[in-house]
Amino acid sequence: MGIEDISVLLEPHQDIYFPGQAVMGQVKVQSSSDTSCRAILVEFKGKAKVHWTVKEGDNTKHFISRERYFEFNTSLWSSHFSEKLPSGNHAWPFNFQLPFNIPSSFEGTVGYIRYSIKANADIPMGVDHKKKIFISINCPFDLNYSEAAKVPLVIQTTDTSCCLCCVKGPVDINVKCEHSGAVVGEGYRVRGEVTNNGSKVVGSTVVALYQHVTYHAENHTEKSESLVVKLTKGPLAPGDSFFFEDEPLVVPPVVPGLQHCKIMRLRYVFKCLPFLPCLTYEGYSLSERKDDDEMERVDEDEL
Repeated sequence: MGIEDISVLLEPHQDIYFPGQAVMGQVKVQSSSDTSCRAILVEFKGKAKVHWTVKEGDNTKHFISRERYFEFNTSLWSSHFSEKLPSGNHAWPFNFQLPFNIPSSFEGTVGYIRYSIKANADIPMGVDHKKKIFISINCPFDLNYSEAAKVPLVIQTTDTSCCLCCVKGPVDINVKCEHSGAVVGEGYRVRGEVTNNGSKVVGSTVVALYQHVTYHAENHTEKSESLVVKLTKGPLAPGDSFFFEDEPLVVPPVVPGLQHCKIMRLRYVFKCLPFLPCLTYEGYSLSERKDDDEMERVDEDEL
């Protein structure tokens, strides 16, 4: 008896919303009888949270940081109009505008940015009926206004590494893309040459784009790395070369950046990874960001 169902419907439904856009819909309540109810409320909230733990002996230390981008609360119905919520099916429209300076939705390993709409039937002396849904926000980044996005990506180096179970000579790497910025669904065109000047076979060479996230909490940082997309060539015999001839590295739908978020930093890193016979990855990376364009050597345990 009483309220049997409460739901939040977006009208029109959209998979993605953008900053500054209006979000419209209805809160629907199905009641089988007249029900004591103080109010039907709807809450719109945008927030971010970072949380990770570190073991210190027998203790566990928590690092937590939060940001709130907005919170709006609206009463759709109140018992001032009636002592009880009448039986039947009810629907109340809502409409609110997203702020402009908000970051994109994001789900990371130890942090997230989420936007929610929650409906609540406030029941006196009883259990409230609640329903929450999440919406996805995309804060687009216009590459036309970024000088850094126009800078070519270039990895030009000689790998002279060796390992305990095999010895190999230098591998010359000369790989580039015309620009640092990429459009989702299009991505990069990879050009270049990899030459095996050593005495052992290079199993494969991987050109890959990685997502790096740095989380900030209580003057500490936590970092994560995940593969976005990769392009594999090989094997490469001693003395041989292979060429990347405008080969596509298509970028899937990813968060372009976390502008307006202070507790998480996101960047993308372009890497070239020669695959050694001993199953260890060694690679060279070049960040897309202009302030990180100095080449750095990195050792990879796995791809």
